[in-house]
Amino acid sequence: MSRKVNIDLHVNSKINGYYVSGKNNSQLVCNQLNAFAFNRYENLPIGGVKFNWITRSIDIDWSTFDSNFQILNHIYNEKHLSNKGLLVNNLRNYDRHIRKLDDYLPLNRFLPETYLLDNITDRINFKEAFENNSIWICKPVGLSCGREIFIFRDENQLENILNEYHKNLSSYSTIYYNRLVQKYIEKPLLINKHKFDIRTYFLCICLSNDILCFACQTGYLRLSMYEYDLDNFNKFIHLTNQSIQRKNQDFSSMNNHTGMTMEEFNEYFNEFIQPDMSHINKDWVINELPERITKILNQVAHSIRNKLVIREGCFGFYGVDILIDDKLNCWLLEINSGPTLDMTNTALEKVIPMCLSAAINIVIETLEKYRSSGVIFPLAESNLLKYLPLSNNFDQTHHIPTFTSFNNHLINLTPGVFTSIHRYRRPLFSSNLHKYVDKALIQKKRSKLSREHLSYQLTKLIQMNNKS
Repeated sequence: MSRKVNIDLHVNSKINGYYVSGKNNSQLVCNQLNAFAFNRYENLPIGGVKFNWITRSIDIDWSTFDSNFQILNHIYNEKHLSNKGLLVNNLRNYDRHIRKLDDYLPLNRFLPETYLLDNITDRINFKEAFENNSIWICKPVGLSCGREIFIFRDENQLENILNEYHKNLSSYSTIYYNRLVQKYIEKPLLINKHKFDIRTYFLCICLSNDILCFACQTGYLRLSMYEYDLDNFNKFIHLTNQSIQRKNQDFSSMNNHTGMTMEEFNEYFNEFIQPDMSHINKDWVINELPERITKILNQVAHSIRNKLVIREGCFGFYGVDILIDDKLNCWLLEINSGPTLDMTNTALEKVIPMCLSAAINIVIETLEKYRSSGVIFPLAESNLLKYLPLSNNFDQTHHIPTFTSFNNHLINLTPGVFTSIHRYRRPLFSSNLHKYVDKALIQKKRSKLSREHLSYQLTKLIQMNNKS
């Protein structure tokens, strides 16, 4: 069967159902999608189904994804967010080149001092910055769930532990391969003498020519099992990740002490922390903390918008980990492309379904509006997810323009690599739209279309050469 026939099958077999695969509490996802009256498919039919939730991105066959109809819970190169090294580089580049606007947040205000060990310049700078008995944390850039993370005080300890991990790697790599070190936040804010961090969420939705980003306005706290102690590097003291905590033999009896909702945190803050901080208002957790975290995620959104591959219908629901120090500064720890949906305590049972439901609702509403009319805003009111506009002058009555190639070809934006079929739509330049889109911007779009048509022609030429 030719590739053209395969394409027609995918476009025409539009089944209004959903497919869920993976072990990350897939039943919770099914419960959310059942509310949309979608039929569940245990096995994918020819042409696929409308909504696809696949736990691991490596299980996705991108060549069969129909971006005119389907919805998928991964963005093609979302490693620019979830890979700690790439995220650091993206934030650095944005910090280096961005104009110092009023809402600009300097990188050293929300990212701990960080060095990429497989970057020679960074490694030299780290050795110069390192002081004896200072505390650092080493992380693999591409792993999650707290794997291979450790804390160290001296360089010999760092080298010894890396050598142990290196035994399992290919011989061509060095011990520094895909590792970074960060200055450890030695004075975190504590709850009942326990360290904690906040898990919140970041949502990205791909349209045909842009990515919409949303910051979650709530979350939950992950607390360590034992009291904080800088003289003891036990991972159950310093790593709050549930994947780590649940490995402890005492977890089953203490699990409800390892989670807390933001409302519970606010009550604790008002009673035990705020009285010692006269300059801080009560209800700081509810009234000010979400805004601080949103400002960090706004910086993240700007730094990765031009890095992610845009394929309409793709979205990412990302877990964001934030640490608060004893001065109430917020620090970005990492972003996870597959946040756990397992609910191991009562706090998670309250928060995770609520946030997941809000995200899925916005994804479906956004894409259905966009595909039917090209007009997205206003979206249904959501107190949980806040839109992060490209500029502060954003008006939610604005249209987001869509566009097409002049000859309405199917365009493959990656010359020589058949990765997805993507049809750009006809422009919806209504009379109202001209109020918001100036002529220079429209001309820029048209110029970009010419380049995309050239990309299409180049793709066809390469494919012809490959066949010959």
